[in-house]
Amino acid sequence: MREHWYEQASEEERLAAECVVDWNAPEMRCPACLHQFATGPRECPNCGLFLG
Repeated sequence: MREHWYEQASEEERLAAECVVDWNAPEMRCPACLHQFATGPRECPNCGLFLG
């Protein structure tokens, strides 16, 4: 089922599905808006999604 979804998903949907919040990484990507930013804030500086 995952393979079928992955084949049908857009590039943005694939990127969002693969997002992992890693507080030890130098940068992270918001799973909601895909904005990339330096790790540190607990919410996305672009869309405000609370990340933890």
